[in-house]
Amino acid sequence: MALLPGCRLALGLTALLLAAPGTLTAQQADDLIPGARVRVTVPRDSRDPYVGTLDHLSSDSLTLRVESRAPVLTLPLTRVRRIEVSAGETSKVVTGGAIGFGVGATASLLFLAGFCSDPDTLCGGDEWLRAFAFIALPSTLVGAGIGLLIRTERWREVELTPQAALHPLRAPRWHIGLSLPF
Repeated sequence: MALLPGCRLALGLTALLLAAPGTLTAQQADDLIPGARVRVTVPRDSRDPYVGTLDHLSSDSLTLRVESRAPVLTLPLTRVRRIEVSAGETSKVVTGGAIGFGVGATASLLFLAGFCSDPDTLCGGDEWLRAFAFIALPSTLVGAGIGLLIRTERWREVELTPQAALHPLRAPRWHIGLSLPF
């Protein structure tokens, strides 16, 4: 049985997606370099995460230049619940355009329902085209323009690798600890 060219392409793309790695390399701790914009969540009274610039990262703590606090903040990694790295800003142009189109299409349909309800009016395809061109298209453009002005920051969660350490308890006793952030 021979597959059609379109089926082969779809099958190949499906196989490629299934073979893709589950964790991207951009999500690893290598993104945590000094100067990176990060968002750090720690369990505390306030639920707002710290947002700032990573100043230093060691095996047991991180130092952050927080925008709304003291010049630097040092947090032990044992208290850190989540670390995210900024993936840049994006606009809401598609969302705004979709909302604008929805409003414009609804207004066009309401206009056509009123305009075409008169038995003396012939409502053909050209009236529908004009209604959508003069009502739905401008509202789509206005919605996309408003969405272009709305900027949001995207964040990628970074998984810290488990840290193993040897700490002296009392001479000559030792213990081994393993920290698994989650």
